[in-house]
Amino acid sequence: MSLKEQTAWRYERKYVVLGYRPAEIEILLRQLPFAWRKAHAPRWLHNIYFDSIDWHCYRANLAGSSQRYKYRLRFYGPWQNAWQPARLELKQKTGELGRKQIWELPKLDVNSPKMQLAALLDHAPHKGYAWAPKVYNCYYRQYYSALNGRLRLTLDSQQAAAAIWPSSYWQPKGEKAMDGLILELKYGPEEANLAEELAQQIPFRLSKNSKYIQAVQQCYRF
Repeated sequence: MSLKEQTAWRYERKYVVLGYRPAEIEILLRQLPFAWRKAHAPRWLHNIYFDSIDWHCYRANLAGSSQRYKYRLRFYGPWQNAWQPARLELKQKTGELGRKQIWELPKLDVNSPKMQLAALLDHAPHKGYAWAPKVYNCYYRQYYSALNGRLRLTLDSQQAAAAIWPSSYWQPKGEKAMDGLILELKYGPEEANLAEELAQQIPFRLSKNSKYIQAVQQCYRF
């Protein structure tokens, strides 16, 4: 398994939107600067997040650490077609900038007890922790872009989360629906001025929402 891609550093501004439907957000997008267009067919995203036994990534996020990271297993489409293919992602954060390292995992089947976590994270830069699957989440994502992709927006709806108990099968159980939509603005450092101009026209409050943190708090009691 080899590294497929490392994305460029970028900013991500997140807005938690309550009391709106996705169709109403689409109307709002037509009123924003820069002529937004649909950039990709909408689709379901599924994630299994990993953390150490003592919840290192979770605690670092809550503490506001300037250097953060997390591992997740991601796949797209309906659950019935899960893991065909999947990808392992290392998401890194330095201050407000973030990037991803991506490993493709074709024909992965987490329903097989033969799957070994050690094999998945064998290449991981953070070898000092015993990584384990902790929580699952899913949402329906719509994609938009402007200025030939220099600015991007995603809209996530129908969020749900479930705890993953220690098991070789990694099956989430007892999914819990989560309120609200997540609107996310993504852009590179060179587009900061354009993004600031756009952000002034978005009528929602900026949030430090983390889907991983929200899923953990939805599913576990500490």
